[in-house]
Amino acid sequence: MFASLGKAYQKRSTELLYWLQSEPAFDKFRSDDRFRDLTRRIGPTAAQ
Repeated sequence: MFASLGKAYQKRSTELLYWLQSEPAFDKFRSDDRFRDLTRRIGPTAAQ
């Protein structure tokens, strides 16, 4: 999953911002350092 998210980030996927913020399936990953690092790299909008 993190590899796929990384690829979406590299492609500057606009959907990625939306999905990281709103998709309940990501709830269990929000405390993972890799997830937090990705949201930090994307910016404050996605980390909220």
